[in-house]
Amino acid sequence: MELGNKSAIVKQTLYDQVYKVLAERIADGRLPQNSYLPNEFELSRQFNVSIGTIRKAVEMLVQDRLLIRQQGRGTMVCDKRWLDVREKTNRIRHGAAAQILNWQRHIVESSDMPASEDVAARLRIRRDEEVHHVRSICTSACGSKIVEDIYVPVELADALAGERIAQDRFVRPVGRVEEACIAVLASESAAKLLQIAEGGPLLKMLRVVHDKDGAPMEYRVAYLQANGSFFYTSID
Repeated sequence: MELGNKSAIVKQTLYDQVYKVLAERIADGRLPQNSYLPNEFELSRQFNVSIGTIRKAVEMLVQDRLLIRQQGRGTMVCDKRWLDVREKTNRIRHGAAAQILNWQRHIVESSDMPASEDVAARLRIRRDEEVHHVRSICTSACGSKIVEDIYVPVELADALAGERIAQDRFVRPVGRVEEACIAVLASESAAKLLQIAEGGPLLKMLRVVHDKDGAPMEYRVAYLQANGSFFYTSID
């Protein structure tokens, strides 16, 4: 598939045209929700454009939340059922316009572990009962960084296929979400992960997601190195 006449002067760039075609395929279901995008080389061949053009178009689709990148797995078409959930639980904003940030996630660790006293209390399970834990470093274009620990009951992690819990996907309908934030000083481990000085200011954020029946599905503990960003909430 070629995109117009590349020797002609056109108002739309090639990556804009690729973006439009892929967005249309997502809208009409030719690229179904939760399906993986073909790799860059296959898309480059399909559209007869450079890999750089494909990367730019895909980045625009990620920015517009039509696609989502999964570490070590590929680029997936977003499931629209979860966009509202992700929007409501994405509390970090930047600048006077309270701009929503797009995060690049790098998974540092993913394993099953015994629940600590705090994790057990939040998830309403026995202390030392196994939970699935994912630790990630999230970075944004504005320089803000987050180190985040996610804990879910093992049976839910099995249903979510491990690292997918890091993408705000839930196996049960979401009900109540509890959130809190406090100012803290960076511990040695947090400072090392965020590459900042120990004792520097951080915002600690806690979140528990419950299903429609009130059962806890997920517990998150995150530390934000703000760089001009802040925890945002509003009164409707």
